[in-house]
Amino acid sequence: MARMMFENLNAIVANTLTDSIKMIDIDELHESDDNFFEINNIEEFAETILGEGGVKDNLIVRPLDDGYEIISGHRRKIAVQYLLDKGENISRYLPCLVQNYNDNDDKLLDIVLMNISSRQISDSEMWKSYEIIDKVLKNKKSAGEKFGRVRDKLAEYLGVSASQVRKIQNIDNNAIEPVKTAIENGELSISTANEIARLDEDEQEKVMQSAPKTISHKDIKKINDDKKVDTCVN
Repeated sequence: MARMMFENLNAIVANTLTDSIKMIDIDELHESDDNFFEINNIEEFAETILGEGGVKDNLIVRPLDDGYEIISGHRRKIAVQYLLDKGENISRYLPCLVQNYNDNDDKLLDIVLMNISSRQISDSEMWKSYEIIDKVLKNKKSAGEKFGRVRDKLAEYLGVSASQVRKIQNIDNNAIEPVKTAIENGELSISTANEIARLDEDEQEKVMQSAPKTISHKDIKKINDDKKVDTCVN
C-alpha cells in the first residue's frame, strides 16, 4: 500500500502544470478552504522542523490574486508560524512548488491525494476523500477521459482494496443520510456504517435514533446475520 501511495504522489506531480519552485513569505501562503484533513501534533512537528533547520520538503501552492493557496503543506505552514510566534530563529520563507490547474477538479484531486499519500487518514477523512474523488472521476469520465472502471480508479487513488471501495459504495448507494453524516462527523466507522446500510431504511432509522457513537458493529452484524437465518428458514 505504501508503494501505491508513493506512486500516486509521483503521478500527481507529473500530471500537473509546474511553473517553478519559489521561496515564498509565509504571510503570502493561505490555507485552502477545500482542505478538510485534520491538522494535529503541531508542537511536536514544529520541533522536528526546527531541529532540521527549517522546512526541507516543498509545499505545493497555486497562485491567487493576493498570494498563494496551499494545496499540500498546511501542517508545515502552521508549524513554521508556531515557531515564528515563539520567536525561534527560523526562516519565514518556505520552499514552494507553484502549480497552475486547468480546473477546480484537478486542484481538489491534488489536495485529497497528497494528503492520502503522506499519512494515515481517519474513516471520516476517507469518506470525504471518496466523495470528492468519486465526483471528480465521474466528471472526467463524462468529459470523455478514459481510465477504466471508476471503482478500480477509486481503489488506486484511495490506496485501499476493491472490497473496501465496495463497502463505501454500498454506504453511498444504500445508507440513509444520518448514517453518512455520522461517518463524516467521526461518529461511525465505515465498517459499521456498511453493516447499517445493509438494513432497510426503517431499520436504519431505528438504529440511528440512538447515539451513533454507542452503536456496535457487532450488534448490527448480528441483526444482519439473524435476517439471513430468518430468510433461510422461511
